[in-house]
Amino acid sequence: MNNKIVNILILILLALFISFRIVTACNQLEREPDTQSSQPEIYLPATYTGMIPCVDCPGIEVYLLLKENNRFTELNWFRGQNPEPNETEGTWHLQGDTLSLYDRDQNRL
Repeated sequence: MNNKIVNILILILLALFISFRIVTACNQLEREPDTQSSQPEIYLPATYTGMIPCVDCPGIEVYLLLKENNRFTELNWFRGQNPEPNETEGTWHLQGDTLSLYDRDQNRL
């Protein structure tokens, strides 16, 4: 009889613990902001740099400068080749987490 009471007490405590965890998880889901729909913040001017692969050179150094009024300048250096950078200017547009660049003729880059 004593074991039966202990087992029932354990089951009741387990049910209470599971109920508490479910309520806590539901409350936390309600409080978390929807990060999927929020627009990322960009503090301008902003500079992004990196190296991209190149077929016939060691790599291409890329500098992207995002300016106010949705303007940008991109400089590309082909390492081991021409010491002068290729410069592209145009406009940029941010939708969600996708940054689109357009040249002066409004062709997407």
